[in-house]
This record gives sequence, C-alpha cells and structure tokens, in this order.
Amino acid sequence: MANKIILMMLLIFCASFVYAQAASGGSSNKTSEKENKQTSKAGAPEVVDAPAQSGSAIVVSGRIRIVGSMPFTEMVISDADENDWFVSGYDRAQLENHQGAKVTVQGEASIVDIILADGSRVGVRRQLSRITIIK
Repeated sequence: MANKIILMMLLIFCASFVYAQAASGGSSNKTSEKENKQTSKAGAPEVVDAPAQSGSAIVVSGRIRIVGSMPFTEMVISDADENDWFVSGYDRAQLENHQGAKVTVQGEASIVDIILADGSRVGVRRQLSRITIIK
C-alpha cells in the first residue's frame, strides 16, 4: 500500500513539473540580459564586481562551502558580495580538500534564471565549470 502511495505522489509531482514547464514556455534556462562580461586587455579574465555573462571566463575568489542537506548537498564558492557560485562534477572533486578555505579559481560562468512554476523570476543561479585553481 505504501508503495502505491509513493508511486502516486511521484506521478503527481512529475505531472505538475511538466505542466509548469509548458506554462512557462518550456524552458527555465533563460539568461538575464543585464548580465555582462569584462576581460582585461590581454584577454585574461579579471575579477570584476559586475555580474558575469553565461559562457564567459571569470575569476572568482571566496570561501568553499557545502550547502544543502544530505543526500542533496552542493558545493559553492561564496564570494565577497555574498554570491554563491555552484560547483559540481569533476570541478567539485578538485575542491573537496579545500572545504572552508578561501580560494581563487578561474572558470566558465553559467548564469541561469530561477523561475517558479507560476513564471515569476526569483533570482539567478551562478554555476562555475572548467575550474582551474589559481590559489
């Protein structure tokens, strides 16, 4: 009986997700137009206060933290402006031994709008990939 209830709840959740995607135009991966990119004259990324543009090279300095609850934890680098830059996969494995430490990394920025089921935008998720530890 409990298995049937869990299965029914899972089906309801999936159906509501599909409905929300259809109602919002099918995608929640819209990038913000006001995000911009700045690089130095030599073409190397520089630390900037302005938000990064998706796909741009960026240097981020901050403290490595683990957020969330087990088993759904995520690794972030929290910068001086209190922005959390999410790190996953191979990049997360590189930084595992530096938990709690301040680091400077270079990577590729990915900025994704966070959109609720009703279509309202509630912020952005900043993701770093292809990370190289600078210090």
